[in-house]
Amino acid sequence: MRADLCLPAGQNNGDDEWVIPEFPGGIRELTPFVREVMLPGGPDVVPCIDDQVSRFRLAYRRSAIDRWGVFAAEDIPARRRVTEYTGERISHREVTRRSLRPRTYIFWVSARVAIDGAVGGSGAEFINQGCAPNLIARVSRGHVHLVSQRAIAAGDELLLDYRIRGGGPLVTCRCGAPNCRGYLNHPDDPRLARDLANDDSHTAFGKRQ
Repeated sequence: MRADLCLPAGQNNGDDEWVIPEFPGGIRELTPFVREVMLPGGPDVVPCIDDQVSRFRLAYRRSAIDRWGVFAAEDIPARRRVTEYTGERISHREVTRRSLRPRTYIFWVSARVAIDGAVGGSGAEFINQGCAPNLIARVSRGHVHLVSQRAIAAGDELLLDYRIRGGGPLVTCRCGAPNCRGYLNHPDDPRLARDLANDDSHTAFGKRQ
């Protein structure tokens, strides 16, 4: 199953405007800015697993880590391509525009091009962060393949270490792994060392609950 925007009550009226009968605030016709920037990845969106790019059976359900998660519906051997991170290919400028969203699903494939998984994504954009991940991302010729690092049992949640780079804010990690570093940001980010040094609520493995 695949959909570009999985909204329960949305429909396209044929005039390049989305009409959502019960959109909060009574707004019926959405502007391109709202449709392209604010809605994708919003609270009403649920994952859509694209079977065409998934090599194994996957399922989505609520996650203890954050909102939705993607889970293995069958055993997955180690070192196997599991799925592909797909979506709309956008420019650096458009990434900046879409960064206004409360949640972003941006995956850089080069210095100039990124994939926005919130628009036309395979469902892989809902794979949660894990500091002890069972997936690793491999970028090849503009495609992002998610490969199993170890054997994954049916029912296990798929996890990817985001290792966010750039000047964005520090984002707290809630993966719960014993080796959790406390943040989704790349471990080489110098702000992590400063934050840990200045905040005694952190342990060596992340932030105390």
